[in-house]
Amino acid sequence: MRPRPQHTLGPAVAAWIETFCVHGPGDVLGQQVTLTDEERRLLAWAYEVDKDGRRIVRRSLVGLPKGSRKTEFAAWVSVAECAGPVRFSGWDDKGRPVGQRQHDPFVVVAASTYEQADLLFGAARAVVTEGPLSEFFEAFDRELLLKGEPGKLVRVPAVAGANDGIRPTFCAFDETHEWTGSKQRVALVLENGLSKRADAWSLSITTAGNPKVRSVALTQYEYGKKVESGEVDDAGFLFSWREPKVMLDDLNHREALVQAVADANPEPWKRTDDIARRYAEIPLHEFARYHLNMWVEPDEERWLPPGVWDELYSEQSVPDKTAIVLGFDGSYSGDSTALVAATVEEVPHLFVLGLWEHPGGSGRWEVPIDEVDAAVHAAFRKFDVKEMSADPPYWAQQLQQWADAYGAERVLAFNTGVRKRMAAACSSFYQAATTEGLTHDGDPGLARHVANAVLKETAQGAYITKEDKASPKKIDAAIGAVIAWNRSRWWYDNPVKPVEAGVIFT
Repeated sequence: MRPRPQHTLGPAVAAWIETFCVHGPGDVLGQQVTLTDEERRLLAWAYEVDKDGRRIVRRSLVGLPKGSRKTEFAAWVSVAECAGPVRFSGWDDKGRPVGQRQHDPFVVVAASTYEQADLLFGAARAVVTEGPLSEFFEAFDRELLLKGEPGKLVRVPAVAGANDGIRPTFCAFDETHEWTGSKQRVALVLENGLSKRADAWSLSITTAGNPKVRSVALTQYEYGKKVESGEVDDAGFLFSWREPKVMLDDLNHREALVQAVADANPEPWKRTDDIARRYAEIPLHEFARYHLNMWVEPDEERWLPPGVWDELYSEQSVPDKTAIVLGFDGSYSGDSTALVAATVEEVPHLFVLGLWEHPGGSGRWEVPIDEVDAAVHAAFRKFDVKEMSADPPYWAQQLQQWADAYGAERVLAFNTGVRKRMAAACSSFYQAATTEGLTHDGDPGLARHVANAVLKETAQGAYITKEDKASPKKIDAAIGAVIAWNRSRWWYDNPVKPVEAGVIFT
């Protein structure tokens, strides 16, 4: 634990945030902020000054589990850096430091993606539009400007070459476990710019990521551990990382699981019993990283835990005219094509209507389009097909023909290339599979494709893919099942809500 600061502007900054800042989008939009004890400690450390009034901390890393309002906290600090008492101006009669506003502040909020940067900037924008600061700022889509004097807060992309030459007074970096590859240099460029302004500093705030992938967060975490242990003497680096002291194998014991969740998630607004329940619903590495803030490698050998798929087998029959949703994925040649159905009910039943695969060998093979077409038409004749969702590449012409035949509101595109959507769909499917939220007909092809699927980690989330592009192990039926299950659950939850014709689920 970092020593308690002797001199700090932290209490004054905390009081300013609670006076002038409000919550951003959500159930408490516009409500006044009340900081937690941990947030107050972070501010006390971050705004420590030496005997000459100079800032001590120049870089910081704060690691917290999902749902710890990290992004909002970064937004409050960012707005304070624009208009709050964040720079030393002298000592009061009791020997305490007094703060003043930064002259000509240039505050940068950044994230690895435009979407994540918009979340951080949106939280900052809400602070100045929904609360008492509205009369002091002009708010635009990408920047907040102080009225009547120099100073601004801007959203910038983590794009190489886009941020060279700027001279920020403060940088807030959000979800830095996603800052990989060339984005690591972007962070370096922005931090180098901080050296051009007096007492400038940076706040990196994140949840743990994949330790196999080098990122800004991982580099700072490893350095922070050395600072924490005393191996490196660097008072200018603030390291605050919340994670439980537990071995992953111990999480199988209920008492250890509950204690680990409580240790990692002390916020009063979190329901730790709900978080503990998620342990059985999502992959172990996702649970450990998102909810315990632990650096854990994904298990890339298998998507679902051993035995889970077999336990979901059901001899359930599906009568004619049953309400179903169709999930379709495939290609014309060299791969496979699958048509999977899911009943529209609380626990959807998956059954395969067609799976066309390369028969093996080195000969050229193409998907029998006529057979696929016949299977689709047969499904629409036999069942009450609420919707057919299909991955559009390679099959646009057939999709249009099926839409012409059965209505554009019933034949829709589910673009699996939109990673965030596909990651959410895979996560929901995994949860259903591990909590008996689905059954299946035991089709061996579907079982094989599910077993072939591995998780791929991206900044937008984890989704299923082949073990490598050249692998002969196909997963099209698994993707079709994911699409069908997700859309069937949508129909079950929205029985009377129409789907707009021509919608592309992205």
